[in-house]
Amino acid sequence: MFGSSSSFGAKPSIFGSTTTTTTTNPNSEDIAVEGSPDDTVQVLRFSPNVNEKPLLSAGSWDGVVRVWMVNDNGQCEGKAQQNIPAPILDLSWTDDGTKIFIAAGDKEVRLWDLASNQVAVVGTHDGPVKTCHWIKGREYIWVDYKIFLSELIYTIQPSGNNYSCLMTGSWDKTLRFWDMRQLPTQSSLANITLPERVYCADVLYPMAAVGLANRHIKVYNLENGPQEVKNIESQLKFQHRCVSIFKDKTNSMPCGFAVGSIEGETNVIVRI
Repeated sequence: MFGSSSSFGAKPSIFGSTTTTTTTNPNSEDIAVEGSPDDTVQVLRFSPNVNEKPLLSAGSWDGVVRVWMVNDNGQCEGKAQQNIPAPILDLSWTDDGTKIFIAAGDKEVRLWDLASNQVAVVGTHDGPVKTCHWIKGREYIWVDYKIFLSELIYTIQPSGNNYSCLMTGSWDKTLRFWDMRQLPTQSSLANITLPERVYCADVLYPMAAVGLANRHIKVYNLENGPQEVKNIESQLKFQHRCVSIFKDKTNSMPCGFAVGSIEGETNVIVRI
């Protein structure tokens, strides 16, 4: 899937004299990844392709996106890297695992095609872009329901209608949605003005959760266009660092999220 213009192949490894990992302590089960970034690692993302060996991507403040293939024994082999003239703040894989969206501190969002090794700007903000999420959604319909322990439980199934877009959040206090079907993009599909800067976000269709600098979390329903359904003030006292949505075990639909902060604490919000 990697094009001939990749930094790997017949050329010397961009990660030094070897592209495999070594353990720094023979008594440790941890595996150190060779060619790790030269500056703070901001984001790690695994590729979604389940039928192949997983790919691990890392974005850091040195402005480099690195990709490794993770072998069955846990060893990592460097595959590609891309230099961006700004700190990397977030990454998001496309659902087929062939491209990576890159959110950077220079106010731009880029799409890196791993096969051709080409990079294109696909969106812009008025401030550093803190988050990016590829949304591959399916619409759902209610087909049945039942009452169990005084609680109404729905049975759902996909309706067959799909759509996809890119969601980006920025320190310019906006959340924007981009149509990737026609590149280059001229303008965003939707532009939501927020009361504060975006610090973190997560998407599990049809829910999106966005953490802001004022310790508020905005929750959106993405079906038929993004609609705010809840605004929650976090019980955590300090800046949010991450947010992660989880599913309801009865129907596999998103039902809540956990948010973590720089103070080292986590708050769990359920039944959104």
